[in-house]
Amino acid sequence: MDILKNLLINFAIRHYRLATAGVLMLTLAAGVFLPQVTIDTDPENMLAHSEPARIFHNQTKKRFDLSDTVVLGIINEQHPDGVFNPATLRRIDELTAFAKTLRWPDADHPDRTAGVIEVDMIAPSLVDHISQDGPGTLRFDWLMAHPPRTRQEALAVRDRALSNPLLLKHMVSEDGKAICLYLPLTDKLLSYRVYTELNKKIARMGGNESYHITGLPVAEGACKGSCMPATIGWKVSTKGMCGVTL
Repeated sequence: MDILKNLLINFAIRHYRLATAGVLMLTLAAGVFLPQVTIDTDPENMLAHSEPARIFHNQTKKRFDLSDTVVLGIINEQHPDGVFNPATLRRIDELTAFAKTLRWPDADHPDRTAGVIEVDMIAPSLVDHISQDGPGTLRFDWLMAHPPRTRQEALAVRDRALSNPLLLKHMVSEDGKAICLYLPLTDKLLSYRVYTELNKKIARMGGNESYHITGLPVAEGACKGSCMPATIGWKVSTKGMCGVTL
């Protein structure tokens, strides 16, 4: 082995031009096959389909009807009331309505559509607010039945959201400067398409909010879609929200 190594080293030193040309030729020959390379960014495919851990994972998702989710974060650090002002909440409601439309014909099932699962979405206009309505009585209302028209109505939405432990640090931050919209998908392979359509919509909206799209399916789908990086985390001086890095 040492003899072969020494022979190669001596040959490369004595005939460095020939050795360089050979390396370049091998590089070009390998480059011919580059367009045929398939990029697989799905970490699940690191395991075989028959791997017990993967089988259990898929069975659990099916049993509890779990979906891969895209998270859209809206942050307003300019307004003293954070995101809980009429203009920002109106844009959030507009984005929620737009997200419901992100469905397309399903190639595998022509009679169905695929995309965002509206019934499982989490957004201010789609979650319940539970309050006490007298002794032994509970009242169920929408957290935000319609976009508020006044500052008092917007602050009332904030107070209801912050009083709900299921929403605090999950959908809304403690300081009221950030809100998350959770968009579950029928198929995580549609995540990049959802990500792209959301960015197009956001570009037309205006306002002084900042928007961040995250979630594992976005990170996986970004390279498949265009090899452009997706927003994988939030970098903002806002108190943390569970499940999202702020």
